[in-house]
Amino acid sequence: MTPPVVVVREATAFDESSINELDIQARLEGTRHRGSQHLFESLGSFNTRWRDRNTFRFDVAQVNELIVGFVVVQSRERPLLDQIYVHPQARGLGIGAALLKVTVERYGAKNLDALSLPGDRLTKNLYERAGLKARLIIASSL
Repeated sequence: MTPPVVVVREATAFDESSINELDIQARLEGTRHRGSQHLFESLGSFNTRWRDRNTFRFDVAQVNELIVGFVVVQSRERPLLDQIYVHPQARGLGIGAALLKVTVERYGAKNLDALSLPGDRLTKNLYERAGLKARLIIASSL
């Protein structure tokens, strides 16, 4: 079977509803990990971040005409990849790796921080395959 052709590109206004739907799925799926409520509260709503395109960059992964994943990077002194998500039916096809490849090429692995939730081994492994290494764990009594 031929792997799908994945196109990673900056999101446009036409992608807003697709990304919003994926964000809802990501938040529901994320609830199984410790710290998810705190993380999603600190990220803010999708709509707030989408409207602030000077601070947040959204890229999407597209297969044919379907948006199957997205990544959000927050512009700061040190850019922060604060969310990456791939639709469950599109996992295992290299979509997350393609999103990260473009992100790491844009910012450089040494210049980029990325968030993941405690116990989210799949995201941690994805980051490590892209050259990002864990360097800090923050513990608190939420």
